[in-house]
Amino acid sequence: AYSIALLTGLQVIQQAVLIAFVIQLAAVEKAGSFDVDKVRAAYKTGLSFDGPGGKVTTQKNMHVTKNVFIGETKADGQFKIVKSFDNVYGEPWLKGQFKAK
Repeated sequence: AYSIALLTGLQVIQQAVLIAFVIQLAAVEKAGSFDVDKVRAAYKTGLSFDGPGGKVTTQKNMHVTKNVFIGETKADGQFKIVKSFDNVYGEPWLKGQFKAK
């Protein structure tokens, strides 16, 4: 199990890099090898960890499912979350099949 504490001021790119690193590490550990085919197979099994924005899970299409937040920047530089979407399915090439509830 992997758990990462929320870091204040974490930028989108930093979060993406963190997710990629932790998921890659989990896939290598599950594969027990650095062999590309074994790591890909491990990735496709649905690895999960608690990331800065909530649970992140790998998918068979080599993308991740994660929470998405829409927010407004407040005067103090913090964010007010105005809408959130849980477990958004990552689609390659923006196929546009995600439908808001």
